[in-house]
Amino acid sequence: MLEQIDKRLDSIDRRPDGFDHRFSQVDERFNWVIGTILATWISTMLAILFHLTVG
Repeated sequence: MLEQIDKRLDSIDRRPDGFDHRFSQVDERFNWVIGTILATWISTMLAILFHLTVG
């Protein structure tokens, strides 16, 4: 009986580790998306700026 309780409590203790791993993956993907958006925006602004100054 005590072993079953111990196993259940152990599995409950492990759950937050799984959530932390998932959130770290989401954070990493979010950083990549934001970086891509910023790089695209900056290159677009530079292209517009240089087109206006050259033309």
